[in-house]
Amino acid sequence: MDKLAKPTNRALFLASVAVTGALAGAAVWLFFFAMEHGIDYLWTEIPHALGVASPELASGPFGFLPYPFFVCLLGGLLIGLYEKMTGTRTDDLNQVMAKVKQDGHYPYDNLGKLSLAALLPLLFGGSIGPEAGLTGVIAGLCSWVGDRMRRFGAEFRELTLLGTQAALTALFTAPVFGFVAPLAGSADGDEGSASGEITIKLPKAQKTMV
Repeated sequence: MDKLAKPTNRALFLASVAVTGALAGAAVWLFFFAMEHGIDYLWTEIPHALGVASPELASGPFGFLPYPFFVCLLGGLLIGLYEKMTGTRTDDLNQVMAKVKQDGHYPYDNLGKLSLAALLPLLFGGSIGPEAGLTGVIAGLCSWVGDRMRRFGAEFRELTLLGTQAALTALFTAPVFGFVAPLAGSADGDEGSASGEITIKLPKAQKTMV
């Protein structure tokens, strides 16, 4: 932290935090933007246009009777091919939190591929919810921001944990769950314990806050 003592370095540090944080926030916003508009286009606009073109099939909840079957079939094929070609698959919520708890870090070298792997199931009707893949993307972004800050002589291993906590709090609108789950490393309790009890060790800064 010695490098942060100088006013110039402190100003550069704050500017870097603002820029990298804005980039990370923009990436998350872009994910939600693509998800919302992609779902609307795929499940509202296209079937409506098909129903208008073929009035005899214009029935069912999506305005075109056979539409869900063909879209889900196509989506499954695309998701499988994408995973086979790129070797990229999203971790589930518990896997992400376990890595964050154990390593204080989450790999971010394939964030673009990981984001698309998380987005495709949502577009094609998967009921997994955005938190399943987006939590890993956010944890990776936080690790990327933390690594950018190392040049100022500061260690930001806890930044990934804080980012994961903030993401879960926003996604589930449950502050206590968002705070506790990443510290526990699981969203479902301790499956290896007969009682299901979890022992949580709070980082010093968070212990002071609590």
